[in-house]
Amino acid sequence: MKNTPIRQSFFFALVPVILCAETHIQGIIDKDTRWTTEESPYILTGDIYIPAHIRLRISPGVRILAGKPFTKQPDIPQQDHLDSVMTAIRVRGVLSCIGRTDNRIVFTSLFADTMRSSWYGIILDSVDGAVTELAYTTISKAVCGISVTGSNPLIRNGILEFNTIGIDCSQGGNARVYNSVIARNFVCGIRIREANPLILNTVIALNHNNGIWCDGKSSMTFHFNCLWGNRDGDMSNCNPECGILTKTNHNKDSTDKAGNLFTNPIFAGSPADSAARYADIENAQDTTAASGESDESFHQTPWRYRLSDYSPCVDAGSPAKRFRDDNETRNDIGVFGGPEFFREE
Repeated sequence: MKNTPIRQSFFFALVPVILCAETHIQGIIDKDTRWTTEESPYILTGDIYIPAHIRLRISPGVRILAGKPFTKQPDIPQQDHLDSVMTAIRVRGVLSCIGRTDNRIVFTSLFADTMRSSWYGIILDSVDGAVTELAYTTISKAVCGISVTGSNPLIRNGILEFNTIGIDCSQGGNARVYNSVIARNFVCGIRIREANPLILNTVIALNHNNGIWCDGKSSMTFHFNCLWGNRDGDMSNCNPECGILTKTNHNKDSTDKAGNLFTNPIFAGSPADSAARYADIENAQDTTAASGESDESFHQTPWRYRLSDYSPCVDAGSPAKRFRDDNETRNDIGVFGGPEFFREE
């Protein structure tokens, strides 16, 4: 099998090898590059590094599967000890990772049978926040799905699940997180240390420990989100006003002063959806609509985070015009809310 080097360096090259519609890849990207569905899935056999002023574009529908590193590249900076023994994607240039509602980009482990964190994740380190964007992207089974430092990248309509930490914002990692679902991560959904992220219209639910863990001194902007079912608490060391229910929104649901909900988001097909439907069909002869699916089967379906018609998150997001759904109604909290093509004002 012939290797075709893209970059020659003293240590390593970025070497794609295409075999049966899969591409094995690792190393430093030293020119603007696009990953396409024709060469997908991309199998990471080592770290990927995108230096400053270089852009990696990832097309809708591409799958990136992280394996164990064959060898570690000494010319690629490492985040910590775990990063030194696991595969990571480190970005100091631009990552443009924009999927579509029905054609998401997926980052996950090469090992389908594991639920453990088996790769490090995506590290956005002092990137160009004006053009670095992850949209309609699912990230799972990483130590930290997305780590952000020294920049404000846009993360929207993302699903971060089954990671140790969903998103880590530290040392000026002021990520903009819109209309995402951060669920079923182990330590916490979002960790904040010496950073001030902007989090809007996002569901943070069913994480094993905390929904959000904060260092007690960072000051996030946290509006029109939904937190629920995080086992050790929805918020730890955060602004004490968050979570105190003092208002009622236009749906007549209780919120805190920033419009945040603290209730079951009720996803379509979930047991809560079935219960709501059953309660709504009094005197019906056929109650099969109330049977629903088991929680386990529900969370394996491609549209598992679509909101139920009974969800309190429907029309409960930011009222700002730029966040309106494509049908021009008020933003729905969660991954299917907001416009498909987004521009900051």
